[in-house]
Amino acid sequence: MEGGQSQLDKIEYLSEGGRDRCYSTSKVPLRDQTGAFIGLAGAARDMTEERKIEQELRESKDLLSLAMAGMSDCFAMFDRTGTRLSSATLNMRRCSRFRATSTCPERLLARS
Repeated sequence: MEGGQSQLDKIEYLSEGGRDRCYSTSKVPLRDQTGAFIGLAGAARDMTEERKIEQELRESKDLLSLAMAGMSDCFAMFDRTGTRLSSATLNMRRCSRFRATSTCPERLLARS
């Protein structure tokens, strides 16, 4: 904490027991009535798992984007009731069978 300034939500990496951890830290100087520095107050939040999940999500999104870029037909996602959630149409003629939202995904895939 240089210059006696507060630091809020600073990301810091530490190694604990051979494992790298990521923390969001906040630190503020404590001063007496005259403004003299008398201490430090701080808080830290372990962000390791959150950062790991964010990285996995980015990798998954990149993989999906790569797969979709290499497709010649179409990609569609359905919920458990068979309702289409989203689709990317690359070949309109071949993807026309994905337009019906009342057909379950298993039957659509069987027709492919």
